[in-house]
Amino acid sequence: MKVRNSGDSNQWRTIVKKGNTAPDRTFGLWLKRYSSTRVHFSIGTEEGTYLNGNSERALEPGKWHHLALVHPRGGAPALYVDGQLDARSTRAGTPASGAAPIQAGSASSAIVTDELAVYRRALGGEELIRHYRAGVAGAP
Repeated sequence: MKVRNSGDSNQWRTIVKKGNTAPDRTFGLWLKRYSSTRVHFSIGTEEGTYLNGNSERALEPGKWHHLALVHPRGGAPALYVDGQLDARSTRAGTPASGAAPIQAGSASSAIVTDELAVYRRALGGEELIRHYRAGVAGAP
């Protein structure tokens, strides 16, 4: 997915999530509280735990960035920023499933998303690079 953030906030800001509360939240990406540039990810597991991580790379405000959250079956989830591995959870687990809808952004988040895609499998490195390059070529 592509994302552009245009402001700072003292609140957590949703980029994309599936589910609101612990029992039904299966995945999510947020801009961290008090940071307009760092991404936090979380994936719920069948065991009821969360696999979390935080980006190392800063997202430049006002610029489009390509984000990909990848979770191989039973493995540790990883966050890619602009085609590069940026963060990985220190734990592994089987992702949970749920009936909650996917929500991109929120009315007060000052985040714009584009080209959101969810796959039933983890994309490999070359596929991520192709998605990133295609997104850069078609950036608004």
